[in-house]
Amino acid sequence: MKIKNFLFLFFAALFLLCAGHVAALEVEYPVIFGMSINSDSSFAEYAKYFFNIGVFLAVFISAIILAFGGIYFLIDYSKGKMAGEGKEWIKAGSIGMFLTVCAYLIAFTINPYLVVFNLDNLGPLTFIANILNIRNCQ
Repeated sequence: MKIKNFLFLFFAALFLLCAGHVAALEVEYPVIFGMSINSDSSFAEYAKYFFNIGVFLAVFISAIILAFGGIYFLIDYSKGKMAGEGKEWIKAGSIGMFLTVCAYLIAFTINPYLVVFNLDNLGPLTFIANILNIRNCQ
């Protein structure tokens, strides 16, 4: 037990001592879906970039789960088993895809600028505008 504690502390200390070179000031994000961001980008551009990556990853993972569930179901069916675990994977992938698409469509239905992330056309929230005495920008 003592050797495990020693090894854990040794590798933790080694990690912390060798991590000094990762403190970079600028990060270059890859170009994804024709979008790129840099240090001069606004908050809306960052939000749009990461929102689109999140939606893409959710749909992509749901599609992979659907495909895995379909393959698993076919393998179980060919073995003569009908355990239903493949159906559960398919159901989970379908629900994930449905929730992602619905969340995107709800945000788009409420206000298309929530999905486009064009903050110039969004007016201030009314209760915050009333508190701060900001005039409506619309």
